[in-house]
Amino acid sequence: MSSYETLKSKLLQSAPASVPAGALVFLASALSVVVSSAVRAPLDLIKVQMQSGAVSSAGGALSAAWGSGGIRGVGRLYKGAGLGLMRDVPFFGINLLVYEQLRAAALVRAQARVLSDGGRAELSTMDLIIIGAVAQGLAGWLTNPFDLLKTRVQSGVAANVGAAFRSVLLEGGPAALMRGAGMRVFWIAPQGCVYFPAYELTLRCLGR
Repeated sequence: MSSYETLKSKLLQSAPASVPAGALVFLASALSVVVSSAVRAPLDLIKVQMQSGAVSSAGGALSAAWGSGGIRGVGRLYKGAGLGLMRDVPFFGINLLVYEQLRAAALVRAQARVLSDGGRAELSTMDLIIIGAVAQGLAGWLTNPFDLLKTRVQSGVAANVGAAFRSVLLEGGPAALMRGAGMRVFWIAPQGCVYFPAYELTLRCLGR
């Protein structure tokens, strides 16, 4: 999230006034996902290799990757990163865009309540829990097709995204892309109840 906050701040300061703030929030989120994936993707693959017993240590995984082709071998540590980005870029973009919009609207209402006594509007923990759950759940529901295609490829059911897409359409038409969406929302929305209040607390501690 530190990369997101930095990118969002830079984009909001430098972009022309004609560019919608929501578009900049989405762009900042997308770029931050790409940045974090550069670190997370190889670490995740090394974790999988260690858990499966293919290597005994992280150093062993790096040595094996380098030995299999130098820089190209190390590049194989990013295998599957594209699938993650296919899902995570729209997910986090929608998630943070919805969160920022709902948070701004809630702050306006809170400010109206305290305007008479000159107080400073702040959102309660319960406000943040509700907003976080809605943002996370909505993003999870809207990006279910990407998650479904990613799962099919990674589980070996389909050779690639195109094949996965065609097989899903053949099985149940466009509606089949939303298979499991309810469970995905049920699983992912509670994370927003914890994540966003913690995120706001961190920002307050940093004085932002």
